[in-house]
Amino acid sequence: MSVALVILEERDGALTQLSLETLAAGKRLAELVQLPLHAVLLGDGLASHNTQLAEINIARVHFVEHPLLKKYTADAFTLALEQLIRATQPAFVVLPHSYQVRDYAPRLAARFGQSLISDVVAIHDGPIFVRQLFQGKLNADYHALGSPAFVSIQAGAFRA
Repeated sequence: MSVALVILEERDGALTQLSLETLAAGKRLAELVQLPLHAVLLGDGLASHNTQLAEINIARVHFVEHPLLKKYTADAFTLALEQLIRATQPAFVVLPHSYQVRDYAPRLAARFGQSLISDVVAIHDGPIFVRQLFQGKLNADYHALGSPAFVSIQAGAFRA
């Protein structure tokens, strides 16, 4: 069964605001394509997030824990996410457009022979992913081909 998978980030023991916004975008996408929503959090010692994530309506939360994931490195995050994505086979992978994601997401997408649709500000039926070009003077619609489709969400585009 295919799913929409949202990648979450945490800082100082709490989910980032951008992760919560990305989760809102993932929920919108999952509703449009009628797929269950899964989320993933990488790190070490993630048990403190159980309570916060239990309050959010998600079909399943994956915790990828390892001491090498305690501090961010592009190689470790890319490898861990690649293994999870190959195991779960999501139709969509939705990421927060953070500095970390800008670092590892293109290489992650390339490992699947896909491109990354970055800085998405809206999602419409299709699904169609909307990006702003020329500093917001022009909107462009993108339709992902192939699976999984990798999409990063622009900060402030979706209400957490």
